[in-house]
Amino acid sequence: MTSADETRPHLSHQQILLLMAGLMTGMLLAALDQTIVGTALPTIVGELGGIDHYSWVVTAYLLASTASTPLYGKISDPRT
Repeated sequence: MTSADETRPHLSHQQILLLMAGLMTGMLLAALDQTIVGTALPTIVGELGGIDHYSWVVTAYLLASTASTPLYGKISDPRT
């Protein structure tokens, strides 16, 4: 029987740094996206005609963001 350490792939220091840089860049872009939408939301609501449509704008944004996340994952998978 093999132990978990023998079957686990070992990453070099450079690979770990590249992985961390990619993860941090993704997190930065997600936070930046949220900041831009939060800043632009009052203008978008104003263009749509008032606070009545505020919940619709937020719901549409969240649905579009949620629907696109699996697509990004599928596109980024190198095995496909």
